[in-house]
Amino acid sequence: MKLLKNIVIGLLVVVGLTACNEKDNYVKVGPNWDALYKLDEKKSSFDIHIKLKKSYLLGDEMTLSVTSPKEGKLWVVYVDPNDKVSLMYPNPMVTDNTIKASNKLTIPADNSWAVEAVEPLGHSLIAFIVTTGDGDLMDVFKSSESKGISKAIRLVEATPAWSMEKHVVEVKKK
Repeated sequence: MKLLKNIVIGLLVVVGLTACNEKDNYVKVGPNWDALYKLDEKKSSFDIHIKLKKSYLLGDEMTLSVTSPKEGKLWVVYVDPNDKVSLMYPNPMVTDNTIKASNKLTIPADNSWAVEAVEPLGHSLIAFIVTTGDGDLMDVFKSSESKGISKAIRLVEATPAWSMEKHVVEVKKK
């Protein structure tokens, strides 16, 4: 149970942030943040839709939803206020990151785990990425100069079709 709590806390640190239009709220905190922020969403093959609140207080439970017009794999990568990169989804609680075409995927999908706003306080960058086929993030990050991002992600055979949407989020004190 303690391991589950630690996993949830770690995942929720970044997820528990405020979702904003990152183009209006860019905050460069380090090279990983900058590399992820600069990835060009216009190079993606299709559009995905993300829904999450703009701000959270410490301890708030968060719910994220993603809808993709194509079936594929969902990857949620975040960079926290300390420029630490983490793969938020898939995670130890959900290892199957399949997303069905035109079906809303909610994170978390059930009550067996939660995403909670935790420290560090401040702005984080969350990237929601959908890849088609058997590929993963390699095509998306191949132009990135940040070695930290690729180390935080499981790499498999590349895929030609992908989509990404980025959000800046913030966790605030209650």
